[in-house]
Amino acid sequence: MTTAPRSTDPIGLGIQLLGGFSVFVGPQVIPDAAWRLRKARALIKVLALAPGHRLLREQVMEMLWPDADPGAAGHSLRQALHIARRALALPLESGEPAAWLLSQDQALALEPTVSLWIDVKAFERAASAALDSQDTVALEEAMRLYAGDLLPDDLYEAWTVERRDVLRARYLSVLCELARLCQARGNLRRAAEAWQRILAVEPAHEEAHAALMRIYAASGQRSAALRQYQILRDALRRELDAGPHAETDRLHRDILSGRYPQGIVAADASVSQAEEQPPHAPAEPEQPPQAAGNLPPVLTSFIGREQELRTLRTLVADARMVTLVGPAGCGKTRLALQLARIVEGCPDGAWWADLAAITDPQLLPHVLASALSLREERERDPMETLAEHLRAKRVLIVLDNCEHVLDACASAVDTLLRSCPRLHIVATSRERIGVAAERLWPVPPLAVPAPDLPVEESLQSEAVRLFSDRARAVAPSFRFTPASTRTVGEICRRLDGMPLAIELAAARVRHLSVEQILQRLSDRSGLLTRAARVPRRHRSLEAAISWSYELLSPQERALFTRLSVFPARFTLEATEAICSGDSIEPAQVLDLLAALVDKSLVGVEESPAGAIQYRLLDTIRQYGREKVSAEEAQALSRAHRDYFLRLAEEAAPLLLGGEQIVWLNRLEADHDNLRAALEWSLQTGDIAGAMRLASGFGPYWWARHLREGRGWIERTLNAPGEVSDAVRLGALMWGRELAMVQDDWERGGELAEQALALVRETGQKELLGPSLASLGHVLWHLGESARGKALCQQGLALSADVQDGHMLKLLLYHCARVAWHETDFERVATLCTQLKEVSDRTGDLSGIIEAQALQGDAARYRRDYPQAVALFAQAIELAEHLGDRYYAATLKPRLADVTRIVGDAGRAHALYLDSLVTLHGLGERWFLMRSLVGLARLALDAGLPSRAARLLGAAQTLRDRLGALPDRENFDRAVTVTRGALDEQAFAAAWSEGRAMTLDQAVAYAQEHEDAAPPSAPPQAPR
Repeated sequence: MTTAPRSTDPIGLGIQLLGGFSVFVGPQVIPDAAWRLRKARALIKVLALAPGHRLLREQVMEMLWPDADPGAAGHSLRQALHIARRALALPLESGEPAAWLLSQDQALALEPTVSLWIDVKAFERAASAALDSQDTVALEEAMRLYAGDLLPDDLYEAWTVERRDVLRARYLSVLCELARLCQARGNLRRAAEAWQRILAVEPAHEEAHAALMRIYAASGQRSAALRQYQILRDALRRELDAGPHAETDRLHRDILSGRYPQGIVAADASVSQAEEQPPHAPAEPEQPPQAAGNLPPVLTSFIGREQELRTLRTLVADARMVTLVGPAGCGKTRLALQLARIVEGCPDGAWWADLAAITDPQLLPHVLASALSLREERERDPMETLAEHLRAKRVLIVLDNCEHVLDACASAVDTLLRSCPRLHIVATSRERIGVAAERLWPVPPLAVPAPDLPVEESLQSEAVRLFSDRARAVAPSFRFTPASTRTVGEICRRLDGMPLAIELAAARVRHLSVEQILQRLSDRSGLLTRAARVPRRHRSLEAAISWSYELLSPQERALFTRLSVFPARFTLEATEAICSGDSIEPAQVLDLLAALVDKSLVGVEESPAGAIQYRLLDTIRQYGREKVSAEEAQALSRAHRDYFLRLAEEAAPLLLGGEQIVWLNRLEADHDNLRAALEWSLQTGDIAGAMRLASGFGPYWWARHLREGRGWIERTLNAPGEVSDAVRLGALMWGRELAMVQDDWERGGELAEQALALVRETGQKELLGPSLASLGHVLWHLGESARGKALCQQGLALSADVQDGHMLKLLLYHCARVAWHETDFERVATLCTQLKEVSDRTGDLSGIIEAQALQGDAARYRRDYPQAVALFAQAIELAEHLGDRYYAATLKPRLADVTRIVGDAGRAHALYLDSLVTLHGLGERWFLMRSLVGLARLALDAGLPSRAARLLGAAQTLRDRLGALPDRENFDRAVTVTRGALDEQAFAAAWSEGRAMTLDQAVAYAQEHEDAAPPSAPPQAPR
């Protein structure tokens, strides 16, 4: 297996050809601009692929300038050679042309004596060795080395075609062997992932489809198995104009009838699972992976667009970004979501981010992180977290409703596409976003029948089928007659095939005949002909919405326009509180809302927490907003803000008590409304209202959206305006706590000093103790440990004055943390006992968890290992009950440390790995380092010092990026012991290999068997 050059070697040269072209000289990547000429890049490519990395000049000229005469080709070659040498010299301090590109006699060559790494060679060697060994670890390593097809930007160059096909076939062989072995041994998750990777490369691979059908069916996912068969049929028809083999058809019939056996069957049905399963395999087969992603549930059928979907599926496979453009109501969102459900080649999922409710473009990265279920990191730009998370994944992201945040979208998309080579993006917008990789695809209207088309053919048109489907949804008895079919055809033509307009018209068949619907649309012909500069489709959609609006009762109209105050989803309770009044009583809202749903003006859906929510389409919301006077709009916005302000004040104590999970999920569903209320308060100069909102949701920000919440609090603190001392103090205290959680101790200190001064100035005795302790904790981290301990002591002396449970918890927590840092574990145990009692009384699970975790640390340092194990295990169980995967994952390495010490290496290994994988998926890096170090200690205990050195090297790389390392003493001890177990050269080599790993590679390596070699990597590739 190829590994990175030793740290003692000369500066190495690395060339990446799979998935794209890049060149590394030592730790630096050569920028694209340095090559200047495309042929200078091509020169490096052909030499990297050549046998021995050497070609005659005539061969190079024939490959790169086949149509030029020898004189012109020779001149072009000299230019390309000069530019390539200068590009390779950029990272060298001397600036002299690099010696890696040699011209000898009549040949050109890459210098073979230097440290040279080429990913194609590394993959070929790894694949051959892995296929010979039938070792799943080796096969997975070979798989990871294949970053994509050879030189995708040179698809039509003759010198790439054959080699590309050979490499792709080799990659498929590796995947097939890996999938078969994993499936035979009962590891269904890894098998399914491998089969899915095969389909990403070869969509018509029948063995892969059949294997997935078996896995899904045997694990109880019958519908997924049947859907896989349909995908296979479509792929074979599209790619080969053929159907499935008889054996696959028989398998489909058996699954359909329920005859398929319950036990899992290997890809080769003759292989006995019991005989092939190795001793370490799980006793029960694993469940295959569920489809990743967050696409919203489908509530209505998708009609038509078959040809568009076929075209788009191919386009998405070829292009990194596709933007569906078109006017409001043309069906962009629905088409994008349907495309995301059927697109192939994204085993890591399809994810939807709705941008419609964003009012501040700076929030876009937070919305994306939230859509991907990523937790924000300490002081790290969310775009960095997103790029790191997506870098090695095959993912499709749908960015919906981009038109009002075009610049922010362009910046985010450009960053992600450059950082994540396997990422594909589908966007919807009314205009182009404007990035280099963007491919525009105008969304056409639905096909409408010609006036003279026979009835039978009219019924098959997309627009008529959509009308029929939506009409039957509200009037199941609706049926076509020859006359009504022609009328519906005319309605669809009048509405220009615009899906939203057709749905609005179809919703009226419960009360009107199709002839009456057409007549009323015709009566609004003024709307269809006025404003000649407005595109006809815009005018027909406006006509349909306007007509639907005019058919509403006065109360329905009033509620409809008031609903435009909500930026996105809303609940019945919020609607009753905000939109009632004047002609509408709160008790009437439900019936009126149901009527608007029936008329397709309001949508209804279920939130992730199971609550019923409503929403307006953006186009309809804008129409409603135009019907509201400026005075009424201001009153509605104030009522909206006031409702969520009351919600904040109601939620604040409950977020710290026994209903934490319920309230966290409720606020998550209303996140867009929280943002809108905060933004309106700031824009209207109501700083006090904004501060009360921002600090009232403090526990929510802390648990779910740290960086964003801190940003809102900082905005309110920096905004000019009169604010009462009590309101400002609340913002200062939550700003302080959020800064401390993000390790911004300097800003935390500033806010803590201000909060303490204000507490003293206003004479609030109950807050004095917690304020002193918080400042003491900050000062300890800022190097003033003596003053920090003294302030904590003063705070504790005032604990009798603290009656509020949350404030007392803060006081005890900060004092316990300082005692922990001082290794005064007797004091830690005493304070945590009190902390737990207070948290028990208030029902604050997070306080109980923190108390038990600190008590576990104290027990560990007292060497009371059974007590430490019990405390950490209880804390983890509570965190999982709270639904906080992040908190549970940060606690598991602490439990693993103790179980390793007491000799339970198997449990420790499982805990470290579980934490590592979870935190990696959530985008957390800080506590992830602790698991890497713990796994290194296990490797040392198992007599594998080289593996330990690699894991420690990877942890050091992560530490360099974050600027610190948890439990530094433990890390230093592990490095010292590892260095002593190896000679200096072996340690330096393994350490360098770990340092050269990307985070994805380090996590993958940590999950491999303990006797596995490290992943190959370019020499000191940038991280």
